[in-house]
Amino acid sequence: MREPRRYSTSVLKDILGLLGIAVFIVLVISLAAGVTWLVVQVSPSPAKKKAKAAKADAATGSPS
Repeated sequence: MREPRRYSTSVLKDILGLLGIAVFIVLVISLAAGVTWLVVQVSPSPAKKKAKAAKADAATGSPS
């Protein structure tokens, strides 16, 4: 009498490994995008930097 067929565990491990790698790649890219967005939101624009520097120079009286 023959035994019933079962799933191949090596094939299943390969598929789960590939899915795990795909999820890892998506998470790393998402994290990088999130950090980039946060840095862009937090850091001031060049125009604001110049305006702040000009305002500070005018307050101290030093020429630029």
